[in-house]
This record gives sequence, C-alpha cells and structure tokens, in this order.
Amino acid sequence: MSWGPRTFKGQLTLLFLALTLIPSLVLTLAATRQLWTALDRWENPSVQHALTGSLDLARALVARTKNDLRQRGQFLAADPALGPGRTEPAVRARLADAANVDFVQFYDLDSGELRFEATRDPLLPAPGTLGPLTVELDFLDDPARDILAHVTRRGDPAGPEELQVTGLYLDQGFYARLDNLSRAITLTHQIAALKRVNQRAVLILLLLIVLGLALGSTWTARWLAGRVSRPVMQLGAGMERVTHGDDAVRVEPAGSEEMERLIGTFNQMSAELSRSRRELAQAERLTAWREVAQRVAHEIKNALTPVTFSLHRLRKALADAPPTERDKLQASLDSVSEEVEGLK
Repeated sequence: MSWGPRTFKGQLTLLFLALTLIPSLVLTLAATRQLWTALDRWENPSVQHALTGSLDLARALVARTKNDLRQRGQFLAADPALGPGRTEPAVRARLADAANVDFVQFYDLDSGELRFEATRDPLLPAPGTLGPLTVELDFLDDPARDILAHVTRRGDPAGPEELQVTGLYLDQGFYARLDNLSRAITLTHQIAALKRVNQRAVLILLLLIVLGLALGSTWTARWLAGRVSRPVMQLGAGMERVTHGDDAVRVEPAGSEEMERLIGTFNQMSAELSRSRRELAQAERLTAWREVAQRVAHEIKNALTPVTFSLHRLRKALADAPPTERDKLQASLDSVSEEVEGLK
C-alpha cells in the first residue's frame, strides 16, 4: 500500500519540503524552549520576597525613626533652653548633648515665617525654609533634600506660640531608593501578567515565522521539484509519442548534465529509429515490387507456353510450304521465337 504523492514532482516537492521544514521546526522548538525558560526566570519568588522584605524593613525603619523623632521633638518643645532667649551656640550644644537630631527650626504660628534655625554640626548647613507648614501637619518629608522632620506646636508663656520643626538628614538618595524599591516590587507583581503577554506575543511571532517558512519552503520546494522533474516529464511525453509512431519527436535538453546526456541519447535513439523505419519501409516496398514482378513473369510465362508449342508446330509445317515462301516464313518464325525467348 503506497502513501504520499504518486507523481515524481509531488514526491520531490514533499522531500524538499521535509528537508526545509523539519530543521526549521526543530530550531523553532529549541528557541521557544529557551525563550520560555528566560520568561520563567523573570518570575522569581525569591526575588519578590527579598524586595518585599527590603521595602517592609525600610518602611519599618522610617516608622521607627518618625516615632523617635516625635519623642525628641516633644522633649525639645518642653526644654526652656529653646525658649524666646535662645542662642545658636546654646541650641547647638543642646542638640548635641541631649536631642541627637540634626537641626531644629522655629516658625511663626500665624505667618509661617522662619524665625530661627540651628544645626547640631556647625559644618552642616541649615536647610532653610521648609513648607508649607500647618498645625495639623505631624511629619514633613522633603525627598528633594532627603529630610525627615517632625512638626510640633510650642507654647511659651514668655512669648508667642511657634511651630517647632525637629529634623534629620537622611542618607543621600534615600527617598529615591525607596521609590525605586517600591516600583521594583510593583513591577515584580506585574511580571506574571507581562510573562503571559510576552509568551502570547512570542508564540504568535513564532507561529508567523513558521507559517512564513512553510509558505516559502512550499514555493521553493515546488520550484526545485519542477526544475528537476520537468525534463523527466518532457522525456516521458516524448517516449510516449514515439510509442505511438511519432518518430520525428525531439526533446529540448534541460536540467542537470546527466539529464541532458539522457535526453541527447533519447534524441539520437529517436533519429536512429526514424531512419530504421524509413529503410524498413523501403525494403518492404522493394519486396512487394519483387513479388509483383515474379507474379507477372509467371503469368507471362504461362501465356507464352502455348505460343512456343504453336511455333514448334509451325516449324514442322514449314517443310510443306512452297520454296518461294519458306525463307520468309522461316525469318518470321525466328523473329517470333527470339521475342518469346526474351520474354521468358
């Protein structure tokens, strides 16, 4: 039981298509597997846990720092050394000895104008005006200068009420790194969805590539199969015409060198066959004419037999003829005898 195409061109097309598509499919499957592995590595639970833990730790540290800063701010708000008669050296010494904060500021409660500021380290510059400040504000975050400050209301019987700002200088880029960490965690949570989207995109792209390869391979296979099988089909058609008596058929040489040689041999064979047929036809005609001549000669010979007998009887009767007529009759009989012998 046969399977597949029966024609030579169909078999060549199937062969070329298989030789083209099978390696392409193997490479596509291997590339797909590698891409799938790379996409799977995106979604790493340990990385997600590490990033989430780092963010939680940073937030806990910020919360603890705010709590400590609140306590220190409240402690400084109750310190009389920071009252209306405060001086910068005294405040700086107080910050270095007891408060352990980087700077302290005092703002007018009504206008929000900065009245006084001092830093613990004389080499550390004061931050300047922060704001906007309100009574309801508890903490102030300044990501641009990496400042974390606590805002508290300070009441002093000897002077007007003020807003006291007690602050710390955080590590440079702390808020930026915290935002980057938060965005990284958000991105890791989106990786699963991105992975599915990328897998679909990769799958669609690979399907389109395979489809393009299949179409291109089919066209190439049919072209190559036609180039190889066309001379064979032409040679087969020429042989079929020869079998039907058309010995004048010639096939144009095409294809590979071996195929051109085979077609040349066929053309030579066809020419030899045509010459042999012409010679055979001529021989047959000569044979037919020979048979006709033999038959006619036989018929003539049969017709001349009575004439020969008659001449023989006339020669016997010539002795009884008159002498004056005998020579003439003898000459006539000799002439007829010669013609009869010539026809035999």
